[in-house]
Amino acid sequence: MSYRSRRTLGRLVVASAFTLLAGCSSSGGVSNEEVQVNCAAVGAGYHPDPSDCTSYFRCQLISGQWYRFAYSCPAGSFYSPSTQRCVTASSCPSAAQPATGQLDPGLPERRQLVR
Repeated sequence: MSYRSRRTLGRLVVASAFTLLAGCSSSGGVSNEEVQVNCAAVGAGYHPDPSDCTSYFRCQLISGQWYRFAYSCPAGSFYSPSTQRCVTASSCPSAAQPATGQLDPGLPERRQLVR
């Protein structure tokens, strides 16, 4: 395993020890609901949170194990599966179809990691 892989994996392990919930209410608080999404089924990439249009997650396969990283859009914006970005809208964009691909992770704030 390369130095970079060990370093990344170490950060993920530390982060996962502090955060176990994936749900976030639209008011911005963390909920006790766990997002029921199987990363192995939906694959790597960015996907809308099925229960909250202001949140989304990224699935990534690292050393043979799936990790789910949860994100929140900035206040007043929603995750758009079609553009794979947080957008300002008067209502939530439809999250019926999972989005895949790459998103600029510098836009929204990283909220938590869920294994």
